[in-house]
Amino acid sequence: MMLASGHVVSLDPAIGDLPVGDVHVRSGAIVAVARLLGAPGVARRYMRGCLVMPSFVDAHWHLGNTLACRLPNSRLGPFVKTMGLLARVWTPEPSALGVRLAAAEAVHAGITTVHNWRTT
Repeated sequence: MMLASGHVVSLDPAIGDLPVGDVHVRSGAIVAVARLLGAPGVARRYMRGCLVMPSFVDAHWHLGNTLACRLPNSRLGPFVKTMGLLARVWTPEPSALGVRLAAAEAVHAGITTVHNWRTT
């Protein structure tokens, strides 16, 4: 996967920050970071207008709760107040779906590593 044409914020002083740059990721590992990478046949996700932060780690994320973040604001207050009721219907299946959604959001945001805090 190539994260292409994003604003790359690099932690590597040899690369620096690139206002327009590419990050090539293969099997979960960063292969290359540069202004313009040629990689024929590699799927590209265009990140124009987004920050891409290779090796950035989000060290605190309740991935399984991601679906709960999608509740309309009008329902969020009662949701927080009735965690006991939610516990009866919040099975491993919606939690697993939330983890998948959160992982997709992380990739879209350019986050390459997360730590999933246990929610139960």
